[in-house]
Amino acid sequence: MYRLAIGCVLLAGLAYLATGIFQVNAGELALVQRFGKVYRVCGPGLHFGMPWGFDRVTFVPLQQQQIGVGFEAGEERVLEVAPPGQLLTGDDNLVNVQATIFFRPDPDQVADYVLHRERLPLLVTRAGEAALANVFATQPIQEILLNRARHLEPEIHRRITQYVKPYRLGIVIEAVTLATPQPPEEVAEDFQATTVAMTQAARLQETARMEAELARSRALQEANLVITQAQNQYREKVAQARSQAYRHRALWLSLAESPDPQKAVQAYYVRELARILRTMQLRRLSDGDSDYYFVTPAQEP
Repeated sequence: MYRLAIGCVLLAGLAYLATGIFQVNAGELALVQRFGKVYRVCGPGLHFGMPWGFDRVTFVPLQQQQIGVGFEAGEERVLEVAPPGQLLTGDDNLVNVQATIFFRPDPDQVADYVLHRERLPLLVTRAGEAALANVFATQPIQEILLNRARHLEPEIHRRITQYVKPYRLGIVIEAVTLATPQPPEEVAEDFQATTVAMTQAARLQETARMEAELARSRALQEANLVITQAQNQYREKVAQARSQAYRHRALWLSLAESPDPQKAVQAYYVRELARILRTMQLRRLSDGDSDYYFVTPAQEP
């Protein structure tokens, strides 16, 4: 009887060691449910609890996962693949759209993630399809094909986050990437030709714009050069005028201080007149009957 009791105790101890102690690895969390009710969330490390039958431990890896919408992604962690589909654009055309939704469990909502993870792939896929349909319905087909829809990714991301929030799935939508949208196969060639033509037109418009900007820049540079030259000439003329005014004032003061200012002024006048006349020459023109005399600047030898 004594040995039986010891055996039961040892068996209970082994059962506890096997199911009551668990290790949580780095990069994951563990949700402990006691009698089916959420009890606690454990981080990385060694933890102790009740043995199996009382506690249920669910390990939740926190790495990124992805769901493909509208195409076969071919990745191991793809949870569900929706059948290829076509979306209606804002100008009533059809376009094939392929997207990948990236998400990871929210560390603050691990319980919600564990409780709803069975239906999580379906809900995220449906939210992605709804977001794609709503966003692409506002865009014309040419805008989608020319820009490859990259500018729509933030809005699609926002809408998916908004759509899944009421379901409390315990996940964080991290990113949404779009593959290059394609027109339906039956009209692909026509769309391709139109896209090429529009691309060439856009390239020509960009070239014309750049040439116009270059011409405008050159015109502004030339105008600035003319303005700078005019300003320099203006400053030079002002400086010369001030210098001449200063010299004349100094000369006038020196003449005024002479013993006979009137004679000094007359002598200065005669001297300046002679200097000017030396720079002139008298030219005679005759028509046979009369002679005409002109005073012109002297020619350089």
